[in-house]
Amino acid sequence: MEGILFIVLFVVNVPVVALLSRVLFRGPEDMNQAFKDTYTPGWYAMLKGRYWEHKCNEAQIQLMLVICAAMIVGEYVMFMKLFDWLGITGG
Repeated sequence: MEGILFIVLFVVNVPVVALLSRVLFRGPEDMNQAFKDTYTPGWYAMLKGRYWEHKCNEAQIQLMLVICAAMIVGEYVMFMKLFDWLGITGG
C-alpha cells in the first residue's frame, strides 16, 4: 500500500511542481539552462565566465528537488497517520 501511495502522491503533485518551477525560474529557457548547468563542471563554467550564474542555477535546482521531496514525504506521513487513526492497514 505504501508504494501505491507514493506513486499517487507523485502523480498528484505534478501540478504543484509545475507551479514551483514557475516561481523559482523566470521561464522555460531559464529552467533549461539551470538543468544544463547542473551537469556542467564548475571549472568549465568558470572558464566561460559564468561561475556565479552556474552556482545560482545549481542552487535553484537543488532547492526545487528538496522542496518537492519534502512535500511528498510530508504528505506521505500525514496520510499514513490518517490511515492509522482510521484503522486502515495495508495488509
